[in-house]
Amino acid sequence: MEEKIFDQLGYANQNLSFTVLEKKLKETVGIRKLTVDILKVLGLYSDEEGYNNAAGLLADHNRFSGIEIVRYGKQTNIVKEQVSAAGVSMLSQYEQALMMYQRYYQEEVIEKILREKRELVPETAFQKAVLYAITHHDWRDQSNIQIAMYDNCINIAFTGSSSFSYHPVLTSVLFHMHAIDSFDKDFQRIRVTYKNRKQIPVFESKDQMIQIILPVIDEHPDLTFTESKVYQSLDNHQLVSSSELVSSTGLSKATVIRALNVLSNRYLVVKTGQARRTRYQI
Repeated sequence: MEEKIFDQLGYANQNLSFTVLEKKLKETVGIRKLTVDILKVLGLYSDEEGYNNAAGLLADHNRFSGIEIVRYGKQTNIVKEQVSAAGVSMLSQYEQALMMYQRYYQEEVIEKILREKRELVPETAFQKAVLYAITHHDWRDQSNIQIAMYDNCINIAFTGSSSFSYHPVLTSVLFHMHAIDSFDKDFQRIRVTYKNRKQIPVFESKDQMIQIILPVIDEHPDLTFTESKVYQSLDNHQLVSSSELVSSTGLSKATVIRALNVLSNRYLVVKTGQARRTRYQI
């Protein structure tokens, strides 16, 4: 008998309501009313065990941790806004995160007579990153998903693993609601949202901790002569070493390393590997 994983296990509290889930299913798939049969089809309920943990995560009220969002000022000791949502539906928490994103990373620009919306961070990237966190976070752990919003980036950090989804039932429900694409578990789909942008999103997974960094878009970054020269030498999108960049730019090793560190800190270059295996790419 195949062992069940976390979101398939029975949930401790069987007195659940699904007002938020029902509303979303009405909007996305056109149901008239959320019935037990629909919950069974979605894999959230069985006659043998009742509601499972996936149902608990989607219920209006639950006992799980949640999402904590902090918007910082120019310095990290300045907090402009802080929202902590726990014990409520993941769908409600996702919507709350999206509203906070829209408040700080979208603006209207008037071009001649037209009013256009500008995204400082691609909205699709933020949506995918938060949903990735929800479907990969270890909800057995009482820590929250942490979303830190800065002037230059959004940092999403959580406990979990990138090798598989902890929550196939939850992932399936979100897929049927058209919230995620093709049971998406691949960070590359987030990176695609930055296509033709100079900045590059960052994904790090280490010691059961995952971090996704979504940089603010700057189409005309202010670079020094040496930084520009190193950046232009990376324009073929191939992984290269610092020694290769020394050869192609004619700059000293120390100058190249300093430039690469600046470019990496500004999310213009991706750094992979360590020590002699370190490579750079845009």
